[in-house]
Amino acid sequence: MEVFASIIAAVAISAFTFILEDVIRNFAAGLFIKKEKRFVAGNIISVEGIGELQIIEVGMMSTLAVDTQNGLYTAINNSDLLKTTVRNYSRTEWYYVSAEIAMPGNTDMPALEGALLGIADELEWAVFGREPKIEIVRFEEGGLVVDIKVAVKPTRPRHEWESMLRKALQRGLLSAGFSTGANS
Repeated sequence: MEVFASIIAAVAISAFTFILEDVIRNFAAGLFIKKEKRFVAGNIISVEGIGELQIIEVGMMSTLAVDTQNGLYTAINNSDLLKTTVRNYSRTEWYYVSAEIAMPGNTDMPALEGALLGIADELEWAVFGREPKIEIVRFEEGGLVVDIKVAVKPTRPRHEWESMLRKALQRGLLSAGFSTGANS
């Protein structure tokens, strides 16, 4: 009977230690995140394996955030946030967003590059002094895909900037006389 009670006590202590270990790990991570101010409420961050989030609250055990793509709220253990790559877009003055545009294979590339640079220069929300980057990403049947990167300030979620860039490029290329799409 004494041996049985000792085994039960050992199992209970092990289970309690296991649970307590996770609590201590999350609490310590919460202290670290708060002290270092890695991110605060309102920041837009990108968490590897999760996506782009806007921070609602940094708690002692977990961080509450909302997914910028679908609006779903999520709570993430603070210890998990220290184990993965977290990019804080709100801590930087600017970053690049990109958009891919499908173009016919017979596109005049120097003229296209000039048109893309002109469109990027006219974007009121692009960061002045940061050159846009243009590159051919891949060739596809009947055409090619061109990527343009434009520097923006971190005032919106990345997907909103990318959508705005795609729309501006479509309008600008059409008004410059270019047809988009690989099969044009």
